[in-house]
Amino acid sequence: MISKKDTLFIKGLSILLLVFHHNWYDLSNFSSIRSGFRVVVWIFLFISAYGFASQLETTQNRHPFKFVLKRLILLYVPLWICNIVNLIFSLCFNAESVYAFFSGSPLNWISDLFNVSQYFGTPGLLSGWYINMLVLIIVTFPLIYYIVTKLKWFSIALVLALVWLFKWKIYYEYGGYLDEYLLIVVLGILFQKYRVFKYIPKINNIFRIPFIALSILVFTAVLCLRNEYIPLVSKNIFFRFDPLSTVMALGVVTAVYAFRHDDKVSFAFEKLGAYSADIFYIHSVFYNVVFPALGISNPIITFLLCFTFTLLISVAIESVKKETDFNRRLRTGIDKILKNG
Repeated sequence: MISKKDTLFIKGLSILLLVFHHNWYDLSNFSSIRSGFRVVVWIFLFISAYGFASQLETTQNRHPFKFVLKRLILLYVPLWICNIVNLIFSLCFNAESVYAFFSGSPLNWISDLFNVSQYFGTPGLLSGWYINMLVLIIVTFPLIYYIVTKLKWFSIALVLALVWLFKWKIYYEYGGYLDEYLLIVVLGILFQKYRVFKYIPKINNIFRIPFIALSILVFTAVLCLRNEYIPLVSKNIFFRFDPLSTVMALGVVTAVYAFRHDDKVSFAFEKLGAYSADIFYIHSVFYNVVFPALGISNPIITFLLCFTFTLLISVAIESVKKETDFNRRLRTGIDKILKNG
């Protein structure tokens, strides 16, 4: 099983790569690597599906509605807190766009608030394509989980059949087709159900450092190859599930599981992982709104500023939550609602 420390390490590493991916647009020497870091989307989805499957297996298997409601609340409430920060920055640096948005239809506000704007074809101010997709995955996850547990490993064939034969496609602006991400969700469930990681040895001996170095070299080389491979994926329906990104995501998670050790590097990434959700929710306002308004375009500066400021804001948010016991109160409140419902 993946431990909580493994998960935090993966989240910390992934959010660092994601901020890099979103800020280093103009550095052509690193374009292949930078664009390849989009693989963190598959990593996040794998970890999410793995965790959701664990929850359904232990406590919520007979209450899919309660599972969905709880996961949506736990998604929306922290997101809305961070969106207050995003709205403040947007008002300070691009007030005209904010006023124009809220002068529009109330449907735009509601769909943006609940991150479903891409399904209604409405404009979004604060919602992002990934959260739009994650909302859909959460809502349908009990059904996906049920199908996967019944079909077992044959569910992979079902995913491929859907990708190849089902003509109606869900497309996310900036995110691509939903098809690209279905397989990694199914694999997250399968890896949890069949305890795949218990068959992978932990490497903590003298060979650990050379193995880590080799893994980084292989990962970097595959990132460059992926940049050449993506045009084939986008044009050929038989590769629509993006197998390369799926395999890379599994490789990263497996490497973290095998090589992670309780040392200073692990501790640093685990601490960063604790703030990864807040950083994820907030960081886009900097490269979308703040930096263009200030005329800052140097990729090194934008990366450093974006990462530094979002981390500081995230630390402040989580510190207030800790002082007010917010997370425990939120979960306790949700459990009471679901128990009485």
